[in-house]
Formats: sequence, C-alpha cells, structure tokens
Amino acid sequence: MSDQIFFVLATSLLNFALFWAHNLLLFVMYKVKFLKRYQIQPDAEVDVPLVWENIRETLIAQVVGVPLAAYVLFQPFSYMGMSVRGPIPAYSVIFRDLLVAAAVTDTMGYWGHRALHHKSVYKYFHKKHHRYTVNVGIAAVFAHPVEDTFHNTFSSIAGCLLMGTHALVFWLWVVIRQTESINAHSGYQFLPNFISKWCSGGRFHEYHHSHNVGNYGALTTIWDHLMGTDVSFLEYEQKRLAKDAAHPKSS
Repeated sequence: MSDQIFFVLATSLLNFALFWAHNLLLFVMYKVKFLKRYQIQPDAEVDVPLVWENIRETLIAQVVGVPLAAYVLFQPFSYMGMSVRGPIPAYSVIFRDLLVAAAVTDTMGYWGHRALHHKSVYKYFHKKHHRYTVNVGIAAVFAHPVEDTFHNTFSSIAGCLLMGTHALVFWLWVVIRQTESINAHSGYQFLPNFISKWCSGGRFHEYHHSHNVGNYGALTTIWDHLMGTDVSFLEYEQKRLAKDAAHPKSS
C-alpha cells in the first residue's frame, strides 16, 4: 500500500470512528438525561428533522468528501515534509507542532468565523450552521460546503501543513480538534468557570448559537477578549450567575 493510500484510509477511518463514537455517547446521554444538570439548555427542544438532515449530509461527506480531501492534501503535506512511516518525532517536536496547530487554528478560526458573520456573506454561507439554536454534538460539522472547505477544514489543518508535521502527530491533532469541536456543540458545560472562561466551548459557544452575537473563538476566548466581541456574553453571564446565586437550585 502506498503512503498516499495509507494516509487516506487512516485519516478517513479515524475521522469516521471518532466522530460517531463521540456522538453516540452524547446521544445516549441526551436520551437518558444523564448529567442533565450540566446541560446548558436542558429543557429546550432539539430540531429533530434538522438532526436527521445533518446525519445524512455528514455520512455523505465522510464517505466521499473526507477521503477525497485527504487524497488531494497528501501531496502538499508531503511537499512540506510530512512523513507517514518515518520515526516518531521527539516529544518536544510533537508539542511544538501541536502548539503551532492550535495557535493557527485559533487565529484563522476567529477571523474567518467573524468574517462569515458579515452581512454581505452570512446569509449565503454561515446561516446554515446557525439553523441550530440548541446545539447537539453533530452540529459541529453542519455547514455550507464552501464554509466547511475553506474555513472549518483549512483553518484546522493549516498549522500542521505549515510545520510539515509527522502523520501520527497530524492524526493526534485531528483527535484533539474534533473532540474540542464536538464538545463545543454538545450543549454541555463541564469545566469550572475559571477554566472555561479561556475555552470557546460550553456556554461560550452555546451563547453564540442561541443569541447569534459575538463569541467567534475557535479554540480559546483570547481573540474575543482582545477584540471585545465577548462583551454581550460576559454581561449575560453576570446576570445569569447573579440569578443563580439568588435562587440556588437544589442538587
């Protein structure tokens, strides 16, 4: 088997298995109301027809789109120095490549996402993703093909491409990035506030869907803090926390 075919098969199978295993677990949690107290909108109704539409589109994309993208991307990855079967890099190199991948994804993700909300393009591309006002895990990949290709996919792989990272490190990054994205759309908030205020998942991204205001961060909230695009969310959180303190829920 050639390196290219091996890369295509491994990338496609990893993407498929991880995505559906994670979302199957979330589906069970939704159905049995497990850890309901951590759900951000526990009493809100999910758009079931939208979920089925999402499932159909995702299966087609994973069976056709992901293998095709991996096949095309193998050449530029190889040109930048990616090794498929070579020795595993040193831990310092792995950490460096993951850090660069995270920084590039966070920066491109924020500015690309913010651009997609501009009134001149929003209704053509990003509005589809915002059909979800109550998130579920599979909403992470529900996007217009143009957005999915040039924003979601490219911003996620650009750092690894830039570094010519080893295929194993790239696959590790795929696991990290996909897990983060699904969690951000899961509708759950597990992390305490002192940690979650630096992460773009949980309540931070749920607010973006339920209110469609600010909170454009891809991995962290850093760019939103710097650019002031989280002001509305912070005001909302202050009111919510004050209300919760005045009317504590019984455990």
